[in-house]
Parts: sequence; C-alpha cells; structure tokens
Amino acid sequence: MTKVNDHEAREKLLTRREAAAFLTERGLPISPKTLASRASRGNGPEYEIFLNRAVYKPSKLLGWADRERKYPK
Repeated sequence: MTKVNDHEAREKLLTRREAAAFLTERGLPISPKTLASRASRGNGPEYEIFLNRAVYKPSKLLGWADRERKYPK
C-alpha cells in the first residue's frame, strides 16, 4: 500500500472540467476535451478514477504543467 502524506490526503479532487478551469485560471489554457484526449494517449496529468470519472489533484496538475512547459533557448 502506498503511503500518503497528510497534505495529499486533504487535497481537493477536481473533475476534468474543474481541472481545466484550475489550469486556465493560472495562465495555462487547456480544455476538458484536451485533458481527456491526453489521458487516453497517456501523456496528460496523473489522474484517478472515482465512480467512473477522472479526478485530478491540483498538485499533480501543476507538476504536469511545469514538465510540459517549454523554454526558448
């Protein structure tokens, strides 16, 4: 069994629509449809399934967005 720290256990889970809004509000525009597409291809943010719905932790969304960011050389 994976050990979860207290912060992760209390972190609010976001629906795909909420996750897209969360990222967009932080200047990282993405749609729920794009998140779904990325999830099906395996190159999106980490998510969990709850009652047949994808749910996202904000910390995982921000970590993924940071890894996806490209910086000019």
